[in-house]
Amino acid sequence: MLKRICMSKRAEAKNIESLNIRSNYFKKQCTHLKYIWSSDEEYSYGLLRIFRLILCISAFIFPISYVNMLGDKLGDIRRDMFIEAHVFFRIIFILLGIVYFDQSVVFLCLSIYFLFEIVFYLLSLIFLSDIFAYPRNIARLILLVMINYIEVNLCFAFFYKFAGVFSKPLTSTIEAIYFSVVVSSGIGFGDITPITNCGRIVVILHTVLSGLFVILILNYFISKSSK
Repeated sequence: MLKRICMSKRAEAKNIESLNIRSNYFKKQCTHLKYIWSSDEEYSYGLLRIFRLILCISAFIFPISYVNMLGDKLGDIRRDMFIEAHVFFRIIFILLGIVYFDQSVVFLCLSIYFLFEIVFYLLSLIFLSDIFAYPRNIARLILLVMINYIEVNLCFAFFYKFAGVFSKPLTSTIEAIYFSVVVSSGIGFGDITPITNCGRIVVILHTVLSGLFVILILNYFISKSSK
């Protein structure tokens, strides 16, 4: 009987601890929102302030933020392991979609969701750098950013194979990934071209996003390394 009471007390303590961690996390995010809204820094006003607020609010939407929340309980090293596991889960999920479920609307929607998660996370690293802590290992961060770039191209490769709006159908996984990499690099060999406005719009977005990706990330790391 005493053993059962002790086990019950431990379970209750763990539940309270878990609730406190979640509560502290949400309080911290709300504090960040208040800081951005009330900031009187001369560089943070108008459109920039609105953009920073949107990025901060996105933390409540995407799972990467809740993975970060585990760091308050498990420590930095295990949090990093969870983040890496989440990143590789996204890659495997998108690859499965391209190879086996290229006509699945569910996989397409989730791939778009992951694409937004990656983009918002990278933009947060840049535009919310005064809120986020400086990374403990810059080499690891660079590696993850490179993997994120691959993920972005895989997400677009999924759409290219799903949509069928090109001069030739992208029936194989290699063709879809090939075209996605060609678009992101800005080379454009001309062997595959979009034939509908929908396809052209997506290619434009992919090209612009890839360019901004490289420029912003390079600018971020150069500014950090110069400090």
